[in-house]
Amino acid sequence: MKTAIATLALAAAIGSAHAQNTPQSVDSLIDRAVEWRLMGNPREAASILTRLLDDEPSQRLVYELAAAHFDMGNTTLAQSQTERAARMGGGYTYDAELLSARCRELHGFTSKARKTYLKLLSDKRYTSGKAGYYYARMLYNSHKSDEAVEQLQRSILTDRTLPEAHLLLATIMAERGERFHSMLPLYYFLLISDDSETKTLAYKQLVLLWKHSGQPWHPLSPKPRLASFDEKVEIMIAVISPNDSLSVLTGAQAIEGLYDRTRQLFEYLLETSENNLDFWQVVYTDFFVTLLPRNFLLPYIYHISNDVYHTEVLTWIAQNPYLFNEFSLWMEAQ
Repeated sequence: MKTAIATLALAAAIGSAHAQNTPQSVDSLIDRAVEWRLMGNPREAASILTRLLDDEPSQRLVYELAAAHFDMGNTTLAQSQTERAARMGGGYTYDAELLSARCRELHGFTSKARKTYLKLLSDKRYTSGKAGYYYARMLYNSHKSDEAVEQLQRSILTDRTLPEAHLLLATIMAERGERFHSMLPLYYFLLISDDSETKTLAYKQLVLLWKHSGQPWHPLSPKPRLASFDEKVEIMIAVISPNDSLSVLTGAQAIEGLYDRTRQLFEYLLETSENNLDFWQVVYTDFFVTLLPRNFLLPYIYHISNDVYHTEVLTWIAQNPYLFNEFSLWMEAQ
């Protein structure tokens, strides 16, 4: 009933927008259509946007209509609309060309998709990491994981706000058996992502990595040598988690167990990683170790545990409102 009423209200608003022909009212309806799409109803979004089309639609309207069709799986129609939006010029050109490349990739035109991805990556006007992420994903799907990792690292250094880039990097590192390098982007993904379903899976993957770390780990080498920093961290992780008890805990005990292991790992990194200025330290370690002196590690762990243990997290926040609010304000300022 509520959905029907909302649809009727939107239809009335669309009719009013056409009657008044005001850009402001059209923009507000486009905003509403975008909300429908982001809530998982691209069909309703496309319906609204189609009714708003006229002889001279805005670039934004054409692009958002293409995005709605893409989410519905109408990639051929989406591609034609994105190409139209790209030709129009304006603030949505980057997004339109990127969506066009994704359509081409899905249609099997990988050479054309690659050309567009690289074109967007070389354009200094754009600082978004989206093109780099989708190009890295294409490389990964083509079984070029080494190139995918290099591209992901470049993209993340340019733009750290894309959760999916961190998640893909974590996935590749886990497949390589590099637990430490899989844990770091997972910890970061859980911090910045808004996708509850995917966060739940990522959280379970993080717990699984800690479980596997309870097994002895021995760096392979043809002859005795000094262990690298990353190898030392891998050994330290195995020491921190000598058994798989974390995977059988539930509720507040599971959260506290993850906190205890994470605290020991971050303390070790704080003490030992000062001169290891590689990608992993610049992007992840330097950020995470700042949580320790600020006393923010515990609220951070509860924050990333929310999608799995929501009731327990709410209980903890009610008992520690000042600390959690202080953490939240600090995160908003980052």
